[in-house]
This record gives sequence, structure tokens and C-alpha cells, in this order.
Amino acid sequence: MNNTGKLLISGFACLSTLPAFAIDHHKYVQESKVISAPLKTVWQAVKAQKTNDPEHRRVISTNGTVSVVEEKFSHIPVLGTVTCQYSQAEIAGNKLEYKMISSDKFVAFEGEWELKQLADGQTSVTLSSFVDSGLKLPFADKITQSNTKRSVTARLSEIEQWV
Repeated sequence: MNNTGKLLISGFACLSTLPAFAIDHHKYVQESKVISAPLKTVWQAVKAQKTNDPEHRRVISTNGTVSVVEEKFSHIPVLGTVTCQYSQAEIAGNKLEYKMISSDKFVAFEGEWELKQLADGQTSVTLSSFVDSGLKLPFADKITQSNTKRSVTARLSEIEQWV
């Protein structure tokens, strides 16, 4: 094999490994909590979040099991207040997925709530969330992840209190 052939093969081999490093994998924040209530009760509390804080959240439209929600997030580091519209889809009575439609500052906002009935009558609730603030500052992703973790923890605690 001549040098050109070897160079082409080496180039293709390098390119085939590139996607593993080039793809931006979302860094989801995920937390779970066991709540002493049946799945149906916890599910109702999770769904009610979209309407239980009218100062910060409102439903813009609903079509079956899909809603469009507008939410204002206050005290976001560097950004201040952020407005975000997202779709929220209920799936099989135990999963709620959300994904950003538009925002005045966020680049991405998505995640899911997943509920599992436990054998002892309790419910495991897992909230996974990804936020991209769009900030191009040193450590911006770590600040965003830290803020998202606080929000995830607070939301799970709210659900437990409402139930």
C-alpha cells in the first residue's frame, strides 16, 4: 500500500473516533425521592405544578396530554430572571417529559419526571433536568448545573409537601 492509501486509512480511522469526543452530551441533573403515597396521588401533584404557582408559571395551551407552559425563573446567576416556554407531555400516567420551545435567555431546557410504584405502597419520583444558560464564561456550566440541582431538589421537596 502506498503512502497516500495509508494516509487515507489513518484519516478515516481518526474520523470514526471523532464523534465520541465531538458530540455535546447533555449533563442532566438527576435526583430521586421516595414519597409515602400511592403513585396516583403523587402523579396528580406532579401534574398540578403547572398551575399551582401563577406568579411564576402559567399554562398557555393544552391539547390532550400535552400542555404549553410559560415559566419565569427568578434569581438565575448572571442572567437574573429568565422566561421560558416549554411543552410538557404526559406519558402513560407515570412520566412527564418537558422540552423548551423558546426562551429569552436559555439555550436549552428539558427533562422528565418519572414515577414508579414501590411494593410497599410508596412512590419513587425521579426528576432529570438539563439547562443550558448559553453563557460562555469560565465555569458557567458548573454554575448552571449547581443552580439546576438546587431547583430539582426544591421541586421534589415541594411534591412531597403537597402530597
